[in-house]
Amino acid sequence: MNHIASAADVTKPVLYQHFKSKRDLYLAVLDEQIDDLIKRIVEPLYRTENNRSRVEGALSAFFEFIRTNPQGYRLIFESDIQSDLAVQECLDKLYTSIAGHIAGILGPNAGLPIKEAVLLARTLTGMVISATQHAISQGASTDELAQVEQLVFRLAWGGISIIDEDWE
Repeated sequence: MNHIASAADVTKPVLYQHFKSKRDLYLAVLDEQIDDLIKRIVEPLYRTENNRSRVEGALSAFFEFIRTNPQGYRLIFESDIQSDLAVQECLDKLYTSIAGHIAGILGPNAGLPIKEAVLLARTLTGMVISATQHAISQGASTDELAQVEQLVFRLAWGGISIIDEDWE
């Protein structure tokens, strides 16, 4: 807390006036980073009516977050306290929010009931996060992350683009 107070140019007692503990401070920063990530990913979904551009834009926003805010990425996805209930609730907010936006577009476009659209949206987000975590854990370079982005896009778009055909 001393280091944080110094970096924020406030005294430690002032810091404790706003946050009762390190955990509370962590949760506030985590929530801020999650809100930023949600905003970045969701915005491209509503920028266009073209579904391919929506998928590409949302994935690009996620990978841009990783490139421009690696500390935020690590805070969200690589925390040592992810088993903490409050942290899990923050992460659930991330997944639920993004899946809700994707499902709100995917469902009507593919003629899917909302429950099924949410399931598919959660699956897509899980796929993206899993692929990214794997690549980062393997020490992927910036160029390799760009390749991961392209591979994940191809898989996601390939699946999304034929969903409505499979339901007929």
